[in-house]
Amino acid sequence: MICIRKTPDSDVGSNIELGHAACFYTSFRMNDTTVIVFVVGGGALAACLLAWHFSRARSLLARWAKENGYEIVDRRYRHLLKGPFFWTSSRGQAVYHITVRDKQGHTRSGWLRCGSWWGGMFSDKTEVRWEPDR
Repeated sequence: MICIRKTPDSDVGSNIELGHAACFYTSFRMNDTTVIVFVVGGGALAACLLAWHFSRARSLLARWAKENGYEIVDRRYRHLLKGPFFWTSSRGQAVYHITVRDKQGHTRSGWLRCGSWWGGMFSDKTEVRWEPDR
């Protein structure tokens, strides 16, 4: 049998050897343009996913407030300090510390988690835990 190996320096198979099995081996070298395309493309994809995550979190927060009759006075996205959701939130969920005003003018503060553990921001789930009134 013949084994043909394509080397990086040649366009055609240059090493022809006799052996027990037939094989065809192609060496692939990434040039600078390929590396740049992968890096830029990966960065663009990551930026789009990150923008979608924050946009989706804001829309879930706004929908929750509207469905429950609240006006959002203040919202702060919490990256690390997630209050009562610290140990029970996945990386794909968003946690906000919120202050809202109801229709009677009373304000409340609490923590709102958007998304589910497994589904992340693909889920419509929201959960709130209110802080005690002072």
